[in-house]
Amino acid sequence: MRRFIAATVMALTVAFACMAQAAETYKGNDNRIDQAVWVKGRVWLRSNATRLSYIEPDRDVRVPVNVGDERVISLCRDGGDLLALTTEDWGKNPRTLRRLKGDHWQVVATFSDDGQHVRGMICDKRRITIVTSSHVIEVRGDKAQLTPLKRILRYSGDTYLLAKGDHIYVGMDAGEWGGGLHRIDRRTSEIVTIGPENGQCGDVLYPECDAVTGVAPIPWKPDCVAVTTGKAHLSTMRGALIEVCGTQYRVLLQKEYQPAPPIKPDAQYPVGHVPFLGVYAKDGVLMALTASHAYEFRDGKLMRERQLPPREILGGVSVSFGDADIVRVQPYVQTATSRAYGYPLLVVK
Repeated sequence: MRRFIAATVMALTVAFACMAQAAETYKGNDNRIDQAVWVKGRVWLRSNATRLSYIEPDRDVRVPVNVGDERVISLCRDGGDLLALTTEDWGKNPRTLRRLKGDHWQVVATFSDDGQHVRGMICDKRRITIVTSSHVIEVRGDKAQLTPLKRILRYSGDTYLLAKGDHIYVGMDAGEWGGGLHRIDRRTSEIVTIGPENGQCGDVLYPECDAVTGVAPIPWKPDCVAVTTGKAHLSTMRGALIEVCGTQYRVLLQKEYQPAPPIKPDAQYPVGHVPFLGVYAKDGVLMALTASHAYEFRDGKLMRERQLPPREILGGVSVSFGDADIVRVQPYVQTATSRAYGYPLLVVK
């Protein structure tokens, strides 16, 4: 009887321990890539399960990387270094900012915040800026300064940040729920949403419908930024390259979407404009990208349109290393009966 009771207690103890361990485990998707950064000839991937890995050109392997036995919240590139913001467990404090030097992670700073959702990081050697849904956090040296925002930044699946003078531009992509473009004033913590106040779906930069997929400086207009939008949902195909100067904006480029011939005579196919998936500036050139083409602007004029190189499957990820300036990353899952591709990410080399 005692043996039975002891065995029962041991079994219950193990069961409760397993339940506790399961409760502490964030059940994310390791095949969904939330963020990608190009550093030292590798594309580093942060998964929805908050794990880090990398893939290299011509190597069909995805290499997992341990970052201080912690979960990876966000990544950025600071010069030639990779920086990772980590936490011990999902949604808990403190946060640790780490820099990869060789094969070792050096602790840059440790701080506590309110546990709000981290939107992303902007890195340069003078300061590192972390934007959460409720704060702007500036890291200088090993010190972090937290400044509360005047209002909460809405939910977004993906966020694109650009620091420009006293402002931080926040492009949000919430898919079918829009996202929009928002501008944070570093001096006052005020947030301005750029777009029509009383608009409707179909209006350019209407935040309830337009998902922002990229933000970049405009080389020939230092006071302005370029923004791409893109959405493909059910019967809606939308996208544009947009110039934003202050709170004024105008469309620089839209491409009409040409659906494939219907399989059935009465089939309804999406109509509208081709979604844009990103934008970047380099050497005086502004480049806007769709899933298949790149559009090159110089001094405000469209100079060239070219087709992007094809992707290949490396380490279970659909990726293209064939372009001189960018890497295209697209999560890829193949089963016995089907293939599935996730939303593509564009990574500037």
